[in-house]
Amino acid sequence: MPFNSLVFLLFFLIVALVHSLPLPVIVRKLNLLIASYVFYAAWDVRYPLLLAFSTLVNFGAAALIQNCEGKTQTRRTVLWISVLLNFGLLACFKYGNEFLSAWGLLADRLRIAEPPQVTILLPIGLSFFTFQAMSYTIDVYRRQFRPTSLLDLAIFGSFFPVLLAGPILRAGQFIPQCTPPRRATGREFSWGLSLLTLGLFLKVTLADHLLAPIAQQVYDLSLRPDTLSSWTGTLVFAAQDYCDFAGYSTCAMGIGLCLGFVLPANFRSPLASIGFRDVWQRWHITLVVWMRDYVFNPLGGVFKGYARAALNVIIVMLLIGVWHGATATFLIFGFLHGSFLIGETLLQRTRLRRLPVWATPFGKFVLWAVTIMLCLVAFVFYRAANLEQARWILASMAGFPSGVGSFGLTDHDLLIGLVTVECLIVAHWVVRNQNLETAVARIPWWSVSFGLAAMLVAITLSSGESQTFLYFQF
Repeated sequence: MPFNSLVFLLFFLIVALVHSLPLPVIVRKLNLLIASYVFYAAWDVRYPLLLAFSTLVNFGAAALIQNCEGKTQTRRTVLWISVLLNFGLLACFKYGNEFLSAWGLLADRLRIAEPPQVTILLPIGLSFFTFQAMSYTIDVYRRQFRPTSLLDLAIFGSFFPVLLAGPILRAGQFIPQCTPPRRATGREFSWGLSLLTLGLFLKVTLADHLLAPIAQQVYDLSLRPDTLSSWTGTLVFAAQDYCDFAGYSTCAMGIGLCLGFVLPANFRSPLASIGFRDVWQRWHITLVVWMRDYVFNPLGGVFKGYARAALNVIIVMLLIGVWHGATATFLIFGFLHGSFLIGETLLQRTRLRRLPVWATPFGKFVLWAVTIMLCLVAFVFYRAANLEQARWILASMAGFPSGVGSFGLTDHDLLIGLVTVECLIVAHWVVRNQNLETAVARIPWWSVSFGLAAMLVAITLSSGESQTFLYFQF
């Protein structure tokens, strides 16, 4: 039941209608909970069992932690048991195939029992709602949040707009909005539908219809792209990944707002980033904040010296890489970004970074261009199917394309890809230092209406080529 389907539209209208009726609070809460479980079951009827497991484990852990106030060791033990149960489940599904593969290689060499011949499929959204549920238990342990009712926690852990690909919610942000769940105002409902339209436009028209075919050509394993195609294809994929993931997050924010829930932004004009710290303050914000609060800061953050801070940065970025997948390419992607962050911090302590030129428009442009180019180098590993393909692409980007069967994008594809990306970059620069709602409020209402109508037409014309969201695989 993807957001860009007529079935979801009907489902959403029914849920919103029931939610808006003058019914008792318990009925409106049950409406949200049942809708979320039905939504998840539409992908696979077994999936809701995972939601129920996650909710019950964290509800029980939080209750025990609260009841053991003053017993530090007991509280810590309960927390670690919940961590092991949550992340153990996630590891089994997400990294089980890699474990079985490693077991098989070891069995061949040591002549021991071979693993069972099974393929473990990753349930959609498991990474997102596991991180979300774990934050609740950890916040209770830290005394930042008091345990809530089982019903409110169940809604928090399964809220259908964010269930499959975030943004990752925090209990302190969301659960107070459940007590009681309020109805959206007319203005909020209108803005929510606008966000839903924008999100579908980013996903269906830009990501799937315009950008995905170009990136797929360049990253086809049977082809060897030339230098221009390698740079263009990687840039186009970065834009596709943004439009796909930001499209989902924008849809989720819009749907949530239509139901009266304010959800956190997950992206903030990342294509206008100047520097790598700026990148990670604008890209997948809720995951980065989660890693900061539950991994980076507990490791010591920046308060135990520069060497320890650098190590903590590398650990966090490697975990972000592994979160995407347990492959060498994702590990290199994470390591590169960690190295970029450390290098940027070291440069900021030199006289070079303090030169007045960097405050000028030209200096900012240079810093932005360097940021984008290095991000594209990392994106090669993010997109490449394996290390060998990454090597081909990087060699081509360096000016050494394969001489045999070298492939080049057509002028039409180059034009479509570069113009689309350029429009996105300009749009990000326009709203770089403000949120979208503030920027839209400055535009005449008729211009906004015309833009939304044009998006709806574009979505309709390109809906036949829509694909599943990229982040469903994570």
